[in-house]
This record gives sequence, C-alpha cells and structure tokens, in this order.
Amino acid sequence: MTQTARWLAAWRAQNARREFGTGVLWTGAAIAVAASVGVLLGRAGFYQIAPLVVVPAWLGVVAALLWGVRRYRRIARLNTPHRLAALVERLGGLRRGSVAGVVQQAKHGSPALMADADRRTSIWLNTNGREAVATADHAGARSFRLSALAGVLGVSLFTLSGPGNGRAASFWHPVSLLAARLGAVTVTVDREEVRRGESVVVVITAPGSRTAELWMRAPGEPWSATPTRLDSMGQAATTVGPLTSDLFLRGVSGRRSSNTVQVRVAFPAFLSDLVLSVQ
Repeated sequence: MTQTARWLAAWRAQNARREFGTGVLWTGAAIAVAASVGVLLGRAGFYQIAPLVVVPAWLGVVAALLWGVRRYRRIARLNTPHRLAALVERLGGLRRGSVAGVVQQAKHGSPALMADADRRTSIWLNTNGREAVATADHAGARSFRLSALAGVLGVSLFTLSGPGNGRAASFWHPVSLLAARLGAVTVTVDREEVRRGESVVVVITAPGSRTAELWMRAPGEPWSATPTRLDSMGQAATTVGPLTSDLFLRGVSGRRSSNTVQVRVAFPAFLSDLVLSVQ
C-alpha cells in the first residue's frame, strides 16, 4: 500500500466509524418516533376501535428501519478511496487527478515514477491534508451531533408515550391483536330454559370490536337488532325479559356473526281434567 493510499485509508476509517454511529443514532431516533406513534394510537384506543390500524403502525417502524439502513448504505458508497481522493483535490484546490491519479495508477505505472508521485503527494497530505478536509470533517461532526440530539429526543418521546401503559401494551402484540380481531362472535346465556315471566342474562363477545348488535326474535316474528357497546375485552352483558315465549338470539359484529342460541320458556303445569269422587 502506498503512502497516499494509507493516508486515505486512515481518513476513510475515521469517516466510516463516524458515519456508522451517525446512522445508528438517526435510525434509532426514527424507530423511537415511529414506535411512539404506535403506542399513542394504542393509548387512544384506536386498536380497540379498528385493530387493523396496528398494521400501518408497525409498517411505520419497519419503514424507519429501512430508511436508516438505506441512508447508511448511500453514505457508505461515497466513502471510497477514489471519491475521497477527489474530495481532497476539490477541498485542497489541487489539480484534478493529482491525488486520485496516484491511487489509480499505483498498480499500472512505472514503479519509479509512481513512487516519486506517491512521495510528493503523501508529503502534501501529511502537511496540508487535515486542514484541507477540515470542512468535510466539521460537517461530519455536526451531523453526528445532530443525530445524537435526535436520538435523545426520540428516546425521550418514546419514554413519555408510556409504552407499557394499559391499552398501549396491545401495540407490542400485533399478532394476538389481529387474531382476536378475527375471532368468532359468541352469544351465551346464563340459562337455556326458564319459566314464563323470568329473564335471562345474555353475554355477547366480539373480540377486537367496540360495538356489536344483538339480534333477537320470538317464534313467528322477524329479527330485531339491539346495538350493544362492548367493553375493552370485547364483551357486554344485558338482561332480556321477562320472557313469555321462546327466544332466539345471535350476535353480529361487522361481517362476523355467531351461532343462533335458543332460550326455551317452560309454561307452568296445569290440570286438564278434574274428577271428583263422592262417597
């Protein structure tokens, strides 16, 4: 390796370390902000109203990661010996190719001529190189400081969003949340047979939903729907009655519906014939 190439390699390594740290900080900040948005959506109850919102929320986190990786790769492609040599020439006011040419022709030119060119170029770099690239170094250092500030702000925002607070925890379990969203609607009753005039407690469950409809009908009558507001677990209980005849019930939430449940009403026993015997 020539002296010129060695100087450029040292500068390249310095830039690579700084740009790697800058990239990690910018990426971490972007991910923290995206995750904070997802957590805040959970705290606001959006996942209870529309669980599918968790998908774009996590896509935002993935997009932040991909943005950071792409940014780092784009900058890393600029950190090559040829590009750095051209940058030294431009910042140092040198003739075009005076540094890059030494690097490129080291393997193909006359050994004596290349050694002399390398000696003269390396002397200039050791004497004036750092001063010439000071502008680029200052820009890199400023970018690193900005990325550090962004990282601190991103982590602070994430902490303040309350990532482990109540409903926000659902953001960290997207698979379970979506599975619940696709869960079946069920309707249960506390008793499947009652006496005439009694009531039953009906529980409707629609995982991942905030509202549902309880459909009911008596024999020979049309179905009628009663809107029902569900709790955070997707459940609601209501008392139906007093009943005077059998009752059929089913729950509906969006495109999901439950099986039909029947409650039978038992009529009181009575005497059909009465026979008196007199002795």
